[in-house]
Amino acid sequence: MDAPGLAWLARMDAEDWVGRIWRHDHTLWSASPHEVGNRLGWLRAAEQTALSLVRMQALCAALAANGIRDLVLLGMGGSSLAPEVLRSVFGQQPGFPRLQVLDSTVPRRVTRVVAGLDLDTTVFIVASKSGDTIEVLSLFEFVYGLLAVRHGAAAGRYFVAITDAGSGLAELAARYNFRELFLNPSDIGGRYSALSLFGMVPAALMGCDVPRLLQRGAQMALACGITNDLASNPGASLAAMLAAHCQDGRTKLTLITSPLLDCIGLWIEQLLAESTGKQGKGMLPIAGEPWCAAPAYGADRVFVYLRLAGDDNVAADRHVAALEAAGQPVVRLELADVYDIGAQFFVWQFAVALLCAALGVNAFDQPNVQETKLLMAKSLKALAGGGALLRHGDSSSLGALLRERSAVDCLVVLAYVDELEVGEVLAALRLAVLRGSGLASTLGYGPRYLHSTGQFHKGGPDTGLYLMLVDGRADDIAIPNAGYGFRSLMQAQAAADYDALLARGRRVARVVLSGDIDAQLTALLAECAG
Repeated sequence: MDAPGLAWLARMDAEDWVGRIWRHDHTLWSASPHEVGNRLGWLRAAEQTALSLVRMQALCAALAANGIRDLVLLGMGGSSLAPEVLRSVFGQQPGFPRLQVLDSTVPRRVTRVVAGLDLDTTVFIVASKSGDTIEVLSLFEFVYGLLAVRHGAAAGRYFVAITDAGSGLAELAARYNFRELFLNPSDIGGRYSALSLFGMVPAALMGCDVPRLLQRGAQMALACGITNDLASNPGASLAAMLAAHCQDGRTKLTLITSPLLDCIGLWIEQLLAESTGKQGKGMLPIAGEPWCAAPAYGADRVFVYLRLAGDDNVAADRHVAALEAAGQPVVRLELADVYDIGAQFFVWQFAVALLCAALGVNAFDQPNVQETKLLMAKSLKALAGGGALLRHGDSSSLGALLRERSAVDCLVVLAYVDELEVGEVLAALRLAVLRGSGLASTLGYGPRYLHSTGQFHKGGPDTGLYLMLVDGRADDIAIPNAGYGFRSLMQAQAAADYDALLARGRRVARVVLSGDIDAQLTALLAECAG
């Protein structure tokens, strides 16, 4: 570790930061216990979750006996990203149902997922800490309507809920007689919930060895409890290195992973962005960015390489070696096997909590997320009353947006489109921007990013160039009992975030995609050359 990292470890030691986390001392982040004192349950989540293993195993057996072949998790942000990582890393396990995550309000995405299911052999996992997440409840209403036609009052047996005690979702599960209801400890926030029931129930149902995942998490928690030698504490060491790089102006954490770990970037992205992006501060995670030659990267980056032993690491090893040879800082994290994901969940949570203390922000609140929610609620209320969405003038020139760039900026692509339709061309766009202008880029699919990086967009530093892409085609799906459909919900979310970004003085271009969207995206790609 270099001298700045050692200096941060010395400060952590002198001020007993590690001991204070484990004692639940809110003053490490805030003078007030609000949004801290009730958010530290993740420290013991592995032990707490283990108490529900028998129930998870019983549910697995029941699903197998009933011939269930598919699981679809309806969730957003903290309730969906850890399961998505586990789905991607472990894949479908022999003898267990296939897991999919549906965290979109884009009509084509919703249609694509549901159309590929046999509803008689599918169970839906409805996951929401608060129990009132509008996207999750809208997806539930839609799917329940389909199942009620087939099964009447017995439709509830095709649902499992994960939520906090006393939430609206808990009441819903009781009213509709869900197959199972798992109540998570209320002192665990969404983005810190990977090792809680929110992450582990889906993992168990898809056939992962959950005791093994929890054991790795618990072992890492034990290692992160070391207070007499912080250089041997994995969480403190990672936090110290990241804090030192932030201090040096390297505020863009760029993730490089072994192929099988690619999806973990989505989870780290939310944890880091939503925890640190406040008061004009923050460390921006760059996940899923296509690789480029080492000289293209600026001095605003620190790279983290998550390397899985036994994976096909030849290309990643070569890329990392080139970065190091070019003088770029690289932090290496080694995973012995895929079950070390459990350890990574904990060490990142611990390190990010410490990093927030170093930055002087509260790791556990998300004060700017509410702005978009309030604006969206206003639009939806108008829709339900027979009104229309407010129309806004659009800026559609990506080229003009890029001409406003500075050396510390980042292109932020916000895409309200089915990712399977546009993923390849948006990857090409990010690579073209990097090659043409040296800018880092992030890509968030709406509305998922509103529950992930959205906090950073409004609360973090003003270093974003925001390109919003909105599917303007006429496809729609009615949401029972809502007075509007998924198309209107998606458009309201995009419009609300557009307004929230403008209210913060952010630089935004918005493009409504309709007709031949491939041609429109190709035209945008051509604007990246300069």
